Amino acid sequence: MTGFGASGAPLPPKAALSYGPGSGGGTPPPASLTTQPEMLMGATATNIPSLAVQSSLGLTNDYGLYLASVPAGSYAAQSGLQTGDDITAIDGTAVTDDRNTFWQPYNKLAPGDPITLTVRRGQSNVTVELTKTDQPEQLNDTSGVVYTNTGAPNTGWIWRGSATGGSQSFLNDIWATQNVGDSWSLTFNGTGLDIISETNTDEGDVALAIDGVAYKTVSFVSPSRVYQKTVVSISGLQSGVHTITGTMSSGSYMIVDAFLTHP
Repeated sequence: MTGFGASGAPLPPKAALSYGPGSGGGTPPPASLTTQPEMLMGATATNIPSLAVQSSLGLTNDYGLYLASVPAGSYAAQSGLQTGDDITAIDGTAVTDDRNTFWQPYNKLAPGDPITLTVRRGQSNVTVELTKTDQPEQLNDTSGVVYTNTGAPNTGWIWRGSATGGSQSFLNDIWATQNVGDSWSLTFNGTGLDIISETNTDEGDVALAIDGVAYKTVSFVSPSRVYQKTVVSISGLQSGVHTITGTMSSGSYMIVDAFLTHP
């Protein structure tokens, strides 16, 4: 994989941002990131993908976490969600065009916690009461992760979809940086977490910290490229809210793909 931060490529955030225009000053996501899928309780979620969908919902903006597909039998369907629903608030907190306005409060909830969702369904607002799943959840690199760029912007964090380097990763996308010192962080509720990523000869060491305390330094180096590898599995944490941070220590790239929470 080459060309992260290459001339003409989209610029990454310049500070501690998520990725959307509601994230504190970042540039709007490209259309491919707008429609990049995430998994929520077995449903496929995106931003509102088009003006036509926004119009069909009778909305004056493109705010919300849009459920592009809710398969029958999924936990989302069993909990009362439907294909075409647009989640506009979670427990009273508005969801904007920055998906992290949904994922960050969602990820802090404990397994089994009650959740109140405000949903735009057709051209009406409905309330859906559900319980957060008590099963492990695989979170995409867009699902609540915050990326902090400390080095040169043109070699810092950049999102890559299936056509630009993300293919074969979880949901066919990644975030990547070339700057030693850049970091990512994820806040979650549980007793542990798996970090899932690409490994290769051009990657290096990542220093991990949990709740602000150094945990360990992990190598992401392998003799050839490996996709969706569980690089480290953390367990035995006290049940509750934790924040894990990864900081690039060496190598040419640091890549973020996915995480698996342990309830």
